[in-house]
Amino acid sequence: MTERTTRHRLQIATVLQQFIDTQVLPGTGVAPAKFWKGVDAIVADLAPKNIALLAEPRITLVPEGVTALYTMPMLWPNSGA
Repeated sequence: MTERTTRHRLQIATVLQQFIDTQVLPGTGVAPAKFWKGVDAIVADLAPKNIALLAEPRITLVPEGVTALYTMPMLWPNSGA
């Protein structure tokens, strides 16, 4: 199982947290604590919106529509259409 680290309300894969803190942020002027606080705020803001979007009915493509996409020369030049 993936080892996790807590930063604010987030459970982050430890390897990702270490990568961000040691490889990505140095030289940017952004302290790790400030970065993770911002990520936490973004996730908290967007989570209810994502839940609502996932609750909406999904659009299902009909097979004819999928076939039409694969036979469009501008999308698939080697399709032979």
